[in-house]
This record gives sequence, C-alpha cells and structure tokens, in this order.
Amino acid sequence: MALPDGSYERLRAAGCADEVAYVQACLRLYFAGPHAGAGDISMRDLDGAKIADIARLNKVATFVLKALSRAPALERPPELFRWLDTYRRRTV
Repeated sequence: MALPDGSYERLRAAGCADEVAYVQACLRLYFAGPHAGAGDISMRDLDGAKIADIARLNKVATFVLKALSRAPALERPPELFRWLDTYRRRTV
C-alpha cells in the first residue's frame, strides 16, 4: 500500500531529530525487557502526532506502544497511547 506524500510533509517541515530520538528510546526500552527501568521517554516538548507518524511510517508503532505501556501512567502521553492502541487493533 503506497503512502501519500502528505504523510511525510509534517515530518519534513518540522525537523524530526527529537521525535526520532523518542522512538529510539521506546525501542530500546522495548528490547531491554520488562525489568528494565522506564528510562527517559517523557514527551518533553514533542508533538504526539509527529511521533505517531514516525512510528507508523517506520512500522514500529506496536513496539512504541509496548514501551509506553511499561512507563508510569503519568508519563504516558494519553492521546498518543490511545492512537497507538487503536492502530494496533486495526492492523492486527
């Protein structure tokens, strides 16, 4: 399935180094296992929509969801967490 070019525009326009670092942190946490510390995966000033785009376009949304599931509830971005869970359910 081809993705429309518009899927990438928000990421190109914003410069996504911070968002990529966020996704990498989630992936490190996911692969570290359930007993690893939560690490620094707080949202800081990141945009959840950009993170969702990066996770979806790189096909790592399920990994990001599982990593966020291990974070304390107050550190989870609720809108992003819900979107990732819905995306997982729709694509399984």
